[in-house]
Amino acid sequence: MRRALERAPTLRPAQLNLARAYRDLGDADRALALLGNLGANLKPEERAVSVDVDLERALTLLAIGDGGAARSLFRKVLAVRPDDARALDGLVTCHRATAEEHDLDIVDAALSQPGLSTRQRAVAYRARGKIFDDQGRYDEAFDAFRQANASKPARFDIEAHEAFVEASITLFTPRFLAERRDHGVATERPVFIVGLPRSGTSLVEQILASHPAVVGLGELNLVEETLLSATGMPAARLPGIEKLSGLMAADVRRLAKTYLAATDVRAGTALRAIDKMPHNFLVVGWIAMMFPRACIIHCMRDPLDVCVSLYTHYFSDTHSYSRDLALLGRYYRCYERLMKHWENLVPAQMISVRYEELVGDLEGVSRRMIRHLGLDWYPACLAYHQTRRVVQTPSRWQVKQPLYSSSIGRWRRYESHLGPLLSSLQSA
Repeated sequence: MRRALERAPTLRPAQLNLARAYRDLGDADRALALLGNLGANLKPEERAVSVDVDLERALTLLAIGDGGAARSLFRKVLAVRPDDARALDGLVTCHRATAEEHDLDIVDAALSQPGLSTRQRAVAYRARGKIFDDQGRYDEAFDAFRQANASKPARFDIEAHEAFVEASITLFTPRFLAERRDHGVATERPVFIVGLPRSGTSLVEQILASHPAVVGLGELNLVEETLLSATGMPAARLPGIEKLSGLMAADVRRLAKTYLAATDVRAGTALRAIDKMPHNFLVVGWIAMMFPRACIIHCMRDPLDVCVSLYTHYFSDTHSYSRDLALLGRYYRCYERLMKHWENLVPAQMISVRYEELVGDLEGVSRRMIRHLGLDWYPACLAYHQTRRVVQTPSRWQVKQPLYSSSIGRWRRYESHLGPLLSSLQSA
């Protein structure tokens, strides 16, 4: 983008994409400065670009916790582009709606637009559900969430996933890992936060990243990309695990160094660099092989609370298991089985953190996590919501608020609608 702008300093797409790149790299100040300069130099006829600038500013402000300023900009964008999915999602994410808010009118205006894509429709219905949930109108909220998920039905091969979990458990025996403990790189710098999405992973990262020796890198695809480069197949699928099982020591060490080189660029001088990709829970065995001294933190949450939270959020097609309650229950059981295996396989590397315990004893659990990272305690970890850093996950608004317990037991609001989930979770 910089090279493009050297040749064409007013190339608007390059300016916008450079600002997005700065935000993705965690440099919100540089992104906002670039967007401010771009907005100030637009010509009157560049209205469409002006809306794009407002949207990028709003997303950047939301990522650093300035929900009030972001909210105004999201509304400004939606006044011009009523069906903008990113603006709709951002608007309902950056605050809790009250009965007096007219956000519902904005969402209904979006749903009335002709020619909505499946993604736009799904995001709009999810936004509607979020507003109703904020207002305590839970039956209406669940109906909206159901319509959101029906807009993009699940296309997830649960049988193939169950076979992958079984193969992972069969392959990664204590003996298999012990024979390969010296294949990787013995560094303590990488830290991996794993678990299901919506289980508290963003909160844990925010707490740890408030320590001066720790940097949070957000949700990285690097483990997946690194393993993919070795075989040309996804590691979290059956053919991929079969190919990866034949890697030699030199191959594992090369993959570990490739991963470290990619993270070192962003980690700077930090002693610990957090990779908060929840679905790395699928490949904990490979992580332990590449980094036998790395810390792994497994975030856990009440099964019904985490499943309801997954069902009521919009996710990409990769996570389409979350769009069907019965399928979601089966997926959860796979996750639970695999994590029990990893915990028994690498007990020295992994600790489990329950969301409910973290909320009930913030200091005690935070001290345990910092101790697991091999660092001295730092009090600012308790004021995590004041730490200014970019967060771009669905929890980006919540982790910038003081700790609250209202999400515990949230599933009970929807209990009458959860029959397929309850039956699936209870199945043997």
